[in-house]
Amino acid sequence: SGIVSGSSQITDLTTHKETVSGASSYVVDHNLNEQYPIVQCWNTSTSQQEQAQSVTTNSVNRVTVTFAGTFAGLIIVKK
Repeated sequence: SGIVSGSSQITDLTTHKETVSGASSYVVDHNLNEQYPIVQCWNTSTSQQEQAQSVTTNSVNRVTVTFAGTFAGLIIVKK
C-alpha cells in the first residue's frame, strides 16, 4: 500500500543482513539504493565486531566486503 507504519517495516526497508562463511571476500546484494551504505561485520562465534580490510561500492545495490583472512559471521548493510 506504500504506507510504512511500524519500526520493523522501516528496518526492513533500510537494513540488509547476510550470514556468510568460508571466504575472505563477499559480494553482498543489499537492494537499498544507497551509494555509500554503512557496513558492519560481526563474528557470530565471538560476538565481536570485526573490521573489514576494505568495503567497495559496486553499485547502489551491491558492495564487496574483503577481509585479511577467512571471515564467518554476519554482514549488516544499513542505509
